Amino acid sequence: MRAAPLGQTAPRKFEAGTRNVGGEVGFAAAIDYMNGIGWQAMEAHEHALLDRMLAGMRAMPGWLTVYGEPVADGRYGVVSFNVNEVHPHDVATILDAGGVAVRAGHHCAQPLMEFFGHRQLLPRQRSHLQHRGGRGRPAGKS
Repeated sequence: MRAAPLGQTAPRKFEAGTRNVGGEVGFAAAIDYMNGIGWQAMEAHEHALLDRMLAGMRAMPGWLTVYGEPVADGRYGVVSFNVNEVHPHDVATILDAGGVAVRAGHHCAQPLMEFFGHRQLLPRQRSHLQHRGGRGRPAGKS
């Protein structure tokens, strides 16, 4: 005879082990933090970062390829790009040394990248609000 959890209904009765209580508390704290900043303020901050990033990228024609619209309006903060004739992992390493975090890879879209003729990997930058541990304010704000 198999024991069944008492008092549980679907879908909870199918979950094994202990709930991720720490994760739930952390998620609630993150939501409280973001509510304290304000969703519109975060969106405006992200848009300003994206606008600045794209303006800088537009100032580098000829050796930098940016995919997608070259302006911030109608976009969110993810920008895929290539530095012509430089391997994306090298670009990511150099940017990382300068304090700029990017991801280089296929970004779970290898068939799409092959369809568009990109055999190599792409670096990808994300502009967003970042919490600097313990300071209680978003990055870029004084």
